[in-house]
Amino acid sequence: MSTVELEELKRKIGEVSNQNKELDNKVETVGNDIRRILYYLNDDPLTGNIGLVQKVKHTETNIQVLTSSFMDYKQQKAIEKAVRKAQIATWATVAGFAGGGLLWLFKIFLTYFLAKVL
Repeated sequence: MSTVELEELKRKIGEVSNQNKELDNKVETVGNDIRRILYYLNDDPLTGNIGLVQKVKHTETNIQVLTSSFMDYKQQKAIEKAVRKAQIATWATVAGFAGGGLLWLFKIFLTYFLAKVL
């Protein structure tokens, strides 16, 4: 091999080495970014901070509890409304019988009174 070929080979090796260094830097940057993301996602036992995964689980649990509570509240209100309607219907029936009975007594009284007067 001639010196020109050796110089060319040395230059190409240097280019490949630079490309490897650039790739190593990119891989290191990606690794740091992934570590940063994992830091936010996972719990930190040293500081006691909970990660985003746990926060999402807690939020999901809270939403389920609130949904359940709302459904229970809605069901309770529907029951109260039905009971109220039943009470109104019962009192209307009692009032109807009482009013009918009073009218019947009034009719008997008038019939008896009119029979005596006439």
